[in-house]
Amino acid sequence: MKNNIEKLLEETKGRFFRLEFTKKDGTVRVANTKAKDIAHLKGGKNTVRDAGYLVAWDRNKKHFIAFRPENVTRIKCGGLEYTA
Repeated sequence: MKNNIEKLLEETKGRFFRLEFTKKDGTVRVANTKAKDIAHLKGGKNTVRDAGYLVAWDRNKKHFIAFRPENVTRIKCGGLEYTA
């Protein structure tokens, strides 16, 4: 699952995409995101990767968000669409 989601994020080729996922508390989050270079993270490291999270840039809130690939319900970017 994680590899499939990572592959989909690579296929967006730096474009913004709609990401829908279930948060830890059970609520659904919809964000306009972009797979962005993690060098912009504080310290330049992705410290949540080892815990199984992926990171994306939230365009509207202007900060990074972390999400579990198994909690992703939908990704949409132009003609590319994934629904769990």
